[in-house]
Amino acid sequence: MKQIILTDKLQNESKLLRFGFEKVDEKYCYSTKFLNNQFEIFVEVVKNTINTKTIDLQLDEEYILHNTDATGEFVGKVRNEYQKIVDKIIESCFDNHIYKNNQTYQIIEYVEKNFDCKLEFLWKKFPKYAICRRKDNKKWFILFGEISKQKLGLKDKTSIEIINIMADKDFIQSKIDNKKVFAGYHMNKKNWITICLDNSLDDVYIKSLINKSFELANKK
Repeated sequence: MKQIILTDKLQNESKLLRFGFEKVDEKYCYSTKFLNNQFEIFVEVVKNTINTKTIDLQLDEEYILHNTDATGEFVGKVRNEYQKIVDKIIESCFDNHIYKNNQTYQIIEYVEKNFDCKLEFLWKKFPKYAICRRKDNKKWFILFGEISKQKLGLKDKTSIEIINIMADKDFIQSKIDNKKVFAGYHMNKKNWITICLDNSLDDVYIKSLINKSFELANKK
């Protein structure tokens, strides 16, 4: 049995059940045949871990070569089909879980639902940085990230989850206090602000600022 531990994903019960998994005690179980019904994969999901077992139906025994360094055309076909199934399960049944603060996920859910967009992770070196853009003109209106508080001018060395959003000049001049609202980190400080997602600001207030950022991203 092969074990796949997902450290940056969170299993979603409703998605697992819709996919075809059945809940057995604390596990979610699923099986399907592949490669012209020559093989069957048995999958267990428990605590963000995927356990798989592949059976060669012709020999009625476990097949393991696809999980080794074995080479050959047939092994390659099995490995590719097996990986397609696993990748589809991860994509369909797990949510991204790379952030720590619940407020971050509340904001992500709001943005994706209300602006019909998905987070785009553009930088491999910075896996916690993601943007959302308008569909019509492809302009960014929000950037999620994580930085050291010191980079915002605070004394604390710990990291904090943030968003960068667009704001008009009047807001920037009157609302930046360098405690809860900051000039845009690594962005044009004339047009962008940075907000910490540490529950220091109310969700409703942050959402209203995001709405404004979405509007501003439509201006020439």
